[in-house]
Amino acid sequence: MTRQGLEAIERARKNGLWDSAKRTIIDDGQIRLFEEIVRPHEPAYANFLAMSHSVQRTYAGFYLDAKSERTRQARLEKIIERLNKKLKPM
Repeated sequence: MTRQGLEAIERARKNGLWDSAKRTIIDDGQIRLFEEIVRPHEPAYANFLAMSHSVQRTYAGFYLDAKSERTRQARLEKIIERLNKKLKPM
């Protein structure tokens, strides 16, 4: 790691940002919930099931983290588009 990176970590530890960073843990139940949302969309659904657990967790987290229904729908469209192409999250 660069000196600047180490300094940034040290600053974050001193000012409290290091410990207050938002950490959302996506559990298997949430992945299954997202799986049901994607199920009607083939080939996205089959491609989602073929992806690693960590990639599934990332997609589910991106979708479930949206605050509004409008944002959730926009994210779902992006996710379906990427899954149809067998692409991992950005």
